[in-house]
Amino acid sequence: MSKHSQVTRALRKFGFKQSLKGAIILGLLTGIVIGAQGAAYAITYPDDKSRNQFKLSLEKAPALGVLYGESQNLPSPAGYMVYRTVTFLTFIASIWGLMAVVRLLRGQEEDGRWELIASGSASTQRASLHILLGFGASLLLAFVMCLIGTTAFGAMPSIDAPSTAGLFISLSIFVPVALFSSLGFLVSQLSTTRRRALMYGLVPLILLFALRTIGNTVTDLHWLKEFTPFGWTELANPVIDPHMIWLLPAALLTVVFVGLGLSFVSKRDLGEGVIRESTTAKSRYFLLGSPMQLAVRQNITLLLSWGIAALAMSALMAQISSIAADAVAGSSSLKDAFGQVGDSSNLAIAFIGTGFVLVVMLLLIMTTVSMSSIRGTEAKNQLENILVHPVRRSSWLVGRLVVVVAASFLIALACTASTWALAATQHISLDLGNMFLISIALMGTIILTLGFGTLIYGFLPRLAVVGMYILISWSFLIETIGAAVKLDDIFVKSSLFHYISISPTKAPDWSTFLWLAGIGIVMMIIGTVAFTKRDIISE
Repeated sequence: MSKHSQVTRALRKFGFKQSLKGAIILGLLTGIVIGAQGAAYAITYPDDKSRNQFKLSLEKAPALGVLYGESQNLPSPAGYMVYRTVTFLTFIASIWGLMAVVRLLRGQEEDGRWELIASGSASTQRASLHILLGFGASLLLAFVMCLIGTTAFGAMPSIDAPSTAGLFISLSIFVPVALFSSLGFLVSQLSTTRRRALMYGLVPLILLFALRTIGNTVTDLHWLKEFTPFGWTELANPVIDPHMIWLLPAALLTVVFVGLGLSFVSKRDLGEGVIRESTTAKSRYFLLGSPMQLAVRQNITLLLSWGIAALAMSALMAQISSIAADAVAGSSSLKDAFGQVGDSSNLAIAFIGTGFVLVVMLLLIMTTVSMSSIRGTEAKNQLENILVHPVRRSSWLVGRLVVVVAASFLIALACTASTWALAATQHISLDLGNMFLISIALMGTIILTLGFGTLIYGFLPRLAVVGMYILISWSFLIETIGAAVKLDDIFVKSSLFHYISISPTKAPDWSTFLWLAGIGIVMMIIGTVAFTKRDIISE
């Protein structure tokens, strides 16, 4: 094998290995969740009468189109898999693809590692291409895992999906993911920083999803879905009436973005971006007085972004609570499902309770991303610059953990206040004091998850974030399956979401909160002690 072939092979292997963990999680999550939803639907609604009643109930709540797909896919189990999961999973997977590629390219260049690659026999253009091909191999692996999962579940007699359903569903998800991954490749050439490159990619991604949301919830604006990749996924309708031609624009744009990215690589200098940016910045010393202040300064944008997302989610759930309650009023099965969260005699309040669960889901992901930031500070050799000052390792880590917990608590309080205010506008009476107590109780699950990540970080820092994502994914999977199939108590209690099914009108379960928080704090202490005794481990 020639030296040139060895270099290109090493670059592809690098791109593959750097994105492999995320790809495996994505493949498992999509394949299992999609199939499990179809199986759960088949068990919950075993006959045509119950399925048609369920379909009519959902059609009365167009606001549910914010996260779900076209109601025309109902009432078959295979169609429900598409309705319930494909749009949301495409959105999540697209964000992952964009962020993974930007981290691989602009992130490595920003950290100074690209100079080692550029000094080799491969040009920067060729090196970028082969790293992208390595990422493409990991994305292909995730696609295959999704294909196997959806096909296996679809072959179940209770679902009886067409033989092509698994393939078409997987394509409907991963073709847009490939598009936004190629967008990540393009924006990596535009800016000199990873953060700004992400902004260039995430802003159009979110706007395109919002465009699809408007088209899916406002009948007169349904045509908007023809101009967004997330709309193309729904218009492809992979199970009931496949029109896979709608995925062709996404495939073509993927090729265009990769071509533009490769062109820009050859036209810019190493460490520069296509868009001209100032090489100087005014010195700002705000929040530099202590390690904890530095932690706030470094993470304030991230925490504010997740806070705004959680506020938007809680406000949406409160705003559509009355509409959703009217929609499910005729379905006894749905009333029972919402009644597990709150009082089934007041479905609007029960629906608001589900909003609390969704907010906690967002906070769990925010906590995991924050742990990734903690790990990144160490991995990028930035921690040494802090520790050369009279700063203890334990103080640095505890300060970062305190910032995450405090931010989560403030976000929970803000979401509670907005929910209470919006519920009042719909003449839904809630006790604000009790809801604030609920916000405190919500923190038990957050502290437990953060403690779990800290424990792993203390011993195996490279696996901390992966471990937290696995815990959240496992919990989501258990809740999805448990919604239709009775599971053993040990599995039910292993889910984080088992402890956050709360009612806005009932007093919090303080004993559960104390147990969760106590276990989380103990794990934080053990992880922190282990961190102070091990070596600093870079990437």
